[in-house]
Order: sequence, then structure tokens, then C-alpha cells
Amino acid sequence: TLARLAAPTFAHLQAGGARAVGGSPVTLSLSIEAQGDLFRLRAGGREIGAYALNEILPGLKAQLTEDVLAYADYSVAIHAASLAHDRRMLLLCGEPGAGKTTLTVALAHRGFDYAGDDIDLLTPTGKVMGVPFAASVKSGAWPLVLGIRPDLQDLRFHRRSDNQAVRYL
Repeated sequence: TLARLAAPTFAHLQAGGARAVGGSPVTLSLSIEAQGDLFRLRAGGREIGAYALNEILPGLKAQLTEDVLAYADYSVAIHAASLAHDRRMLLLCGEPGAGKTTLTVALAHRGFDYAGDDIDLLTPTGKVMGVPFAASVKSGAWPLVLGIRPDLQDLRFHRRSDNQAVRYL
């Protein structure tokens, strides 16, 4: 059940040869263990937390975000959504709830390439890399995004640690 739940949200991230600062290979070990109605998330043998089924994906995303920030080769991390078009990156910056994800989904629907929803990394060479987690649409934006992506209503909602209900596109 958990694998079927997580696969659509994280399967696109599978890639070989992740590299950290200095080009060294990165190997991260995350595990999820069911224990009654809870799922225990561990990173490298260290327990991160215990989550209900509708909380585990946001917990996993939070841990992956920490890992990206700890091991990626970048100079600056920016809280922004990002899209690519004609070999250029468009960064959408703003406070949480400003509509970055909604605008990103709309622009991706109109031909921009989705690069990331939450974090972008500026590399030492000046390039921008979006962290391509699935777009996390908060409940307040569901009516707007449904006009662009009707499949949103079929997706399971999840509860983040800040109590926001989200759906992952």
C-alpha cells in the first residue's frame, strides 16, 4: 500500500550517480517500517519520526529536502518554484501561500518545463537547478488548480507537519 502511495510522488526522482560537493558519490539510506497504524521513517538507522498514512509522504519529502541541502553541490538555496523555457530558468519567489505552485502548474500546462516547486539551488558555476519534487498543491489552491488539472481531485490528500492539507501532482 505504501509503495503504491509513494511511487507516483517520488518515482521520477530515481537516478543513478548522485554526486555531492567535490563530485563524490552519495549513498543515502531511508527506510519506512510499518508498526500498527504508524509508519516509522529512518535515515541511516536514525529514527526521523512516526507518521500516520496521510502524513508519511510529507515526512519523507521533508527528509529528502534535508538530504538535498546537506549533500548537493550548490552555493545558495532559494525558496522558489522554477520552470525552464528556451534554456533559461524562471524562478517564482514569494511568501508561503503567495501562489507560486498554482502559477507553476498553470505555466507548465502552457508549455514551460517544470523544474521544481519549492527549492532551487544556485551552483558554484551560476547555474540554477530546481529540486524536482512533485508539485505540492495546498487545499486553498485546489479549486484553481482543478481548472487546469482535473486529475487533482482523484489524488489522495496528505497532511503536512504544519497541518496543511496537500495533494502531490
